[in-house]
Amino acid sequence: MRTSVLRMETKTKTNPNMALNLSTPQVNHRSVVVKNSAGENNALLQSSMLLLAARRIEPVLHALGTPPAFASILGLLVGLFRPLRSLLYANDQILSLGLLRTLKTLAAANGACALLVLAASLANKTPNDRDRRFKNSMESDSSSVSNRSGRESHRVVAIVLSLHHRVWRLLRSADLSLLVPILITRCVLLPLVSLTIVFPVANRFDLLPHGLTGQLVRFVVLLQGSMPPAQNIVVGLQLDGNHNEAAYAGRQLLVAYLISLVPLSILLTFFLGILNI
Repeated sequence: MRTSVLRMETKTKTNPNMALNLSTPQVNHRSVVVKNSAGENNALLQSSMLLLAARRIEPVLHALGTPPAFASILGLLVGLFRPLRSLLYANDQILSLGLLRTLKTLAAANGACALLVLAASLANKTPNDRDRRFKNSMESDSSSVSNRSGRESHRVVAIVLSLHHRVWRLLRSADLSLLVPILITRCVLLPLVSLTIVFPVANRFDLLPHGLTGQLVRFVVLLQGSMPPAQNIVVGLQLDGNHNEAAYAGRQLLVAYLISLVPLSILLTFFLGILNI
């Protein structure tokens, strides 16, 4: 033992760095720095991903917070849960006599109010170039038609010509890059999704009633999916204070309603034929 200690002392005397290595452990500072930087990068990546997800989810939550979306979700919950459905739609329940009738009375005025907002948006004066050209063309057409009507004896012809020119100018002011995808989605894609995916899944899990009632439910689902966009868009823009965008959306919706008359007639005939109603 003594000889080993003496040997160690002689080694440390000859090599003083050996004593330093024994007293202080070696630390790889480069690996520590790399680990710290990797941890910081992972934390930054996770925070950026969470921020991006929050930004993506925020408009979805904002859209679900609108009154039409909230009413649709509430209606689905009431329809799916049998206790809520029996509580509202049973004849001997107080809620079915009071609350449900009150909601029906209030909902009856929704369509009229939405049409008033749509009409006010169409009558709104906006400084957009497209709307200014549309207004100038309408004024020139109305002046020419009024002069023509003064020369002609039949006022009905002047009114018909005025309506024709107004409709033509309205169609020319349409944004086809916006309307064509909407109409294709409404009139083609959504009925195909309902016929190929929704109805087979509903039949497999027995979610739809049988007989004539089930056929009517299918017809309503197809009809709701193929309808053009509702005027709630204009109502929401008016509530947000975007009057110029509401006027533009109102004109585009009016054009969409005019264009969708022909495909809706064809779709209604097709739906009634395949459902045997």
